[in-house]
Amino acid sequence: MWIDDEVTVFVLSGSSIGPRATREQAARVIDKVDVPLGFAVGGTDDIARPQALQDIDLLAPGVPGYTAMRSTGDHVKVSTDPAIQAQVAEIGINWMDFTLNGNDEASHRLAVPASAHASDGPRRADVT
Repeated sequence: MWIDDEVTVFVLSGSSIGPRATREQAARVIDKVDVPLGFAVGGTDDIARPQALQDIDLLAPGVPGYTAMRSTGDHVKVSTDPAIQAQVAEIGINWMDFTLNGNDEASHRLAVPASAHASDGPRRADVT
């Protein structure tokens, strides 16, 4: 696996692995992640959603994780619709601003409850 020491945050629209991969295969990828990881996924019919949630759950303690989940939209729609891509870009910018710069205003734009700020656990928000 190629590793770039310059990477400081990931924002993905998908997951680290394919839909048929095992939890152990995902863990082998996610175990190497030591920077904040964010996902933007579609509704329950998005094939990447279960794997993205699993990836966040597999993050090592202390590594920030964030999942923005749409209420609707399959993987193709979420990955190709220009309006949704603009939302994903905004989520990514806010996630990076919060995790890299500690910008509380960016954190609030991610729609994370205030109580979540004190925890090291994964953050999740529903995006409509």
